[in-house]
Amino acid sequence: MKIKNNVVDWIFTGLTAAVCLITGVLLLVRWDKIPTEVNTHFTMDGTPNGSSGKYMLIVLLGIAVGLFVIFLVAGHFPQAWNMPVKVTDGNRYIVYRLGKYMMDFEQLFITGLLCIFILLTAFQMTTPSWLWIVYIVGLVGGSMIFLILIAVIGAKNA
Repeated sequence: MKIKNNVVDWIFTGLTAAVCLITGVLLLVRWDKIPTEVNTHFTMDGTPNGSSGKYMLIVLLGIAVGLFVIFLVAGHFPQAWNMPVKVTDGNRYIVYRLGKYMMDFEQLFITGLLCIFILLTAFQMTTPSWLWIVYIVGLVGGSMIFLILIAVIGAKNA
C-alpha cells in the first residue's frame, strides 16, 4: 500500500530541503573565512577535542542530504517498516500514515540538527551542551511518541 503525501508531508519535506539548501549557501558564503582546520568533535560540555580539515563540512552536508534522500525513499515503502502492532486491512492506513508522520519528523529533526552542527562549526561557535540533550530527547522521545501512538491507535483499529 502506498501512502500519498499530504500537506504535512510536503511541509516537512520542504522545510528539510530548505534547511539543507540554506546550510549549503551559508557554507559557500562563509568558505573563505573558515579556517583550514575546524573543530569537528566535542565533549558533552562543548569543549572541542578533535579537528579535521574544513572540507569535512562539505562531507557532513553530503551526509545530511543523503539522510534526507534516504528518508524520502523509505517513506514510499511503508510495508517494509517494522511496526509495533500487527498491520491488518482495518488498521493499515492509520498505521502507515502515523509511520509516515514519524518519518517526516525524524527526517527534519535529524537532518536539521546535523545542519545546525555544521553551521556552528563553520561559524566557529561552541556547541551548547543543552543542544545534545535536545538531540537525544528529540530523537528518542519523538520516535517513542509516534511508536506509542501507532501501537495504541493501530491496535484499536485492528
